[in-house]
Amino acid sequence: MATATNTDTNPPRRIAGATRQWRVLTVSLVATAAVFTWWRLTSTLRGADPALSVLLLATDAWGVLLLGAWLLRVRPGPRHVPASSFDVRADVVITAGAASVDALERTLVALRSVRFDGEVAVIGREATGELVDLCAAHEVRYRGDGGPSATDSFLRVIDDDPRLAAPLVLWLDAGQVPRADIIPAASAWFHADARVATIQAGERLLSPDSYASMHRVGDEASAEMRTILPALGARGVAPWAGAGSMVRRTALEGIGRVAEGDPSALERLTSRMQQRGWRTGHDPRALIGVLAPGTLTEYLGYRRRRTLAAFRFAASSDGPLRARRLPGAWRRASLASIISCTASLRAVAMVAILTTTLVTGRLPLAASVTGFVLCALPYLFVGTIVRPLTSGGALNPGEWTRGTWRNLAGDLAGWAAALRLRPVRFVRRDDRRGVRSFGQLRALTALVVVLDVALLLRASTL
Repeated sequence: MATATNTDTNPPRRIAGATRQWRVLTVSLVATAAVFTWWRLTSTLRGADPALSVLLLATDAWGVLLLGAWLLRVRPGPRHVPASSFDVRADVVITAGAASVDALERTLVALRSVRFDGEVAVIGREATGELVDLCAAHEVRYRGDGGPSATDSFLRVIDDDPRLAAPLVLWLDAGQVPRADIIPAASAWFHADARVATIQAGERLLSPDSYASMHRVGDEASAEMRTILPALGARGVAPWAGAGSMVRRTALEGIGRVAEGDPSALERLTSRMQQRGWRTGHDPRALIGVLAPGTLTEYLGYRRRRTLAAFRFAASSDGPLRARRLPGAWRRASLASIISCTASLRAVAMVAILTTTLVTGRLPLAASVTGFVLCALPYLFVGTIVRPLTSGGALNPGEWTRGTWRNLAGDLAGWAAALRLRPVRFVRRDDRRGVRSFGQLRALTALVVVLDVALLLRASTL
């Protein structure tokens, strides 16, 4: 079998340095958070407004929990990339949904340069003449009986198409552009570890109008790609995001299926695989080009689906709160991911407290300057530098605040859907404004700073 050696993207010295930094930050956060919590409970409640004081205390504890969840997800681990194997037998499934002909053609054209031995199947929700003709021109099979979601369509092909018999399956979505060596590179993980069930490929965002793809640094999507997903993949507990991944067929056997249209289908199936001893990994290399959300409608829709899936999964029988046989690492990673979806709600609570204090003059805490400097300031400093130092250069302190506000509308819509409330919509269905117009909200960061300063000035007059 011919092989080609890939450069190790994370040499041992770099991993050791990152691990030491992570440990120092974790110990610092635990120590300063303990002192801060003790100070808040013993020295700041007497003389403050009871309702605001309890609410602020809850949001402070919430903030500590969010920081802990972040550190848990970015814990460094060995990320050796195995050598590619070019003697690979794998099938390819492309879920087209209601994709345009142009999007499907991009994927099919790129697939021509991918070397592999196997079948290609395209499944969509409609069998229009243009799609059928396009697939025929590229000599691939098309079927128009896809399910309501890409996950449903993929599982339908896996379960009832006898011509797909290869042990590995590459799942692509229409519009994704695979790199020529994606199958040899991704399949190497399966040959290196027989317990690997899925490998999610790293992505390169292609949209020129997306906030996430316009900036090399300064967005939470980059932090997730550079730090969180590789760290989780190193421990075998990376999330399976669906399209853009390679799957071992035997891992899908014996785990059952979920109801069609379930937004948490992938999370539940991954949980079942984890309970059976499988590992879910992530390849840190950008093996797929992805058209990132370029408009407000697309971006907020993505955030809504993500938040909805997280909360539906948390409440399901396969979730980290109810499943009994989950590995500890997967349970902790799932809980941390779910907790991270509440960051924007905490930001709303903090602004509500600050605004109420400014309007009414009621203080949420009563403390001396000495106590604040000795007990609160160290924790606030550590909490400010934790994310930038562990994000692989993708975040600075201000960007996390802006990212929280940018995600707020999508998260609120996801929470409303999870609770089966009336649908929440913040933009028109056809809003074509770019994500950057909603993403670079430096005015919101400035507003929070102004509220903080105004609160201090207000407190000095009482």
